[in-house]
Amino acid sequence: MSLVTIRPMVGTDIETVARIERQSFTSNWTTSAWINELSNPFAIYLVAELESQVVGHCGFHLVMDEAHITTLAVAEAWRNQKLGERLLVGLLEAAQARGATSATLEVRRSNAPAQHLYKKYNFAWEGTRKGYYDGEDGDILWVRHMEDQTWKKRFTENRTRLMASSAS
Repeated sequence: MSLVTIRPMVGTDIETVARIERQSFTSNWTTSAWINELSNPFAIYLVAELESQVVGHCGFHLVMDEAHITTLAVAEAWRNQKLGERLLVGLLEAAQARGATSATLEVRRSNAPAQHLYKKYNFAWEGTRKGYYDGEDGDILWVRHMEDQTWKKRFTENRTRLMASSAS
């Protein structure tokens, strides 16, 4: 998995990203919505690329010093190989580089793998959006104080383990 590259999303990625979204979510963004997102100066989107193929994507909106994560998805054939974690690490690094000190997202309550991943990076439950996912509740998670040395240490340790496991 060391051949995975996390890079900024570009317009030519939209078709593949839309296909991954359809595999991953019941509600999907239109092509025009993706085009608008890529032109939004407060939106940052990344893709995971493996052997010149986009296999996952993620993104966030930067609102003041908060990264509001809008999407994170991995193509069905590439799940359970730590690509989601690689994308989350890239996203959090990009957010911090732009001055974010906290990050938030909504996650389907029944999505145990995603819940586990976010908790690993110290996201904590702070609320519920009733019926957010086609009638299913969405948990609102936050990681606060990303500038705090305790959080940075945990992030670095997780990132180091991830990269070591990806290299083997």
